[in-house]
Amino acid sequence: MKHYFLFLFWGTLGLLTNQAQAQADTAFNDTNYYYIGTLDGGQFLGKIISKNDREFYIDTRDKGKMYIPKYVISEIKHVNTYTQSGSNTHKPGGNDHQIYPPNPHPSRYYYSPSALPIEKGEGYINCTYFLLYQAQYGLTDHISLGGTMTIVGMPAMFNVKWSQKVRRNLYIGAGGQIGKTWWTSNSDAIGVGFVNATLGNEESNITLNGGYGFYGKEHINLVSIAATQRISKKLSLMFEAWSILQPNYDPIFFGGPGFRLYAGKKATWDFGFIALSFQEKYEALDQFGQPKTYTKGQDYFPIPFIAATYKI
Repeated sequence: MKHYFLFLFWGTLGLLTNQAQAQADTAFNDTNYYYIGTLDGGQFLGKIISKNDREFYIDTRDKGKMYIPKYVISEIKHVNTYTQSGSNTHKPGGNDHQIYPPNPHPSRYYYSPSALPIEKGEGYINCTYFLLYQAQYGLTDHISLGGTMTIVGMPAMFNVKWSQKVRRNLYIGAGGQIGKTWWTSNSDAIGVGFVNATLGNEESNITLNGGYGFYGKEHINLVSIAATQRISKKLSLMFEAWSILQPNYDPIFFGGPGFRLYAGKKATWDFGFIALSFQEKYEALDQFGQPKTYTKGQDYFPIPFIAATYKI
């Protein structure tokens, strides 16, 4: 009888231990994306954080983190890319999944920043006109640091940006840039502080920026609006427009349409057609032979824009 109870004790303990181990979560260090289809027609794309005998715990781009019970899953497939416009567009069966690589640079347009954050440990290097260079790095999931300079090293600026997701498809941000125009100690300082809000996701969004800046002793107000729309695996449409408002000066407007070409998973090329409009003042003699100040509108279009960006 004594041996019987010992056998029953150790057998029960072993069974409980096996069940506990079977139900324990298995953590994943996999950075790849997985497509998960459910019996009720649900479709999810994301990274698997962990799994056990009952469920998967995944992190999706558009719905956040969630548990999916195994008994409702009809299909699991490993994919290396993300969906068009982050919308989980996926055609089960065969190889036609209509999955697009994600926009590797959703935090910027031509030059304007969006309120979308740069994830911790990620960043990019940008080159505009092969003359202006910029680098950004995600210090945390909400704060990024960076710098901008020309091919000769000056002007140069240091920048910081804070971003926060308010709710689905709504982000807010704030930041600033400060620097110098030239190497000499008496060169003018330049800087700008800004706030912005972005409506949309990484692939299709619109952003409003407002800022206050200075150049030497001159002060300026800045407003920009920018938008992007993913239309195919290799192409997004873009638009960016700026208004520069200075006391005692007429406003300056510039911006225009363009597009972003995706060269693999990390590199992009931005091409645009910029219009520039401003009022120019000049002195001339009036009909009585007296000097007088006149204003003449100056408009230039199209001014080509080109930039390349690489994710690090």
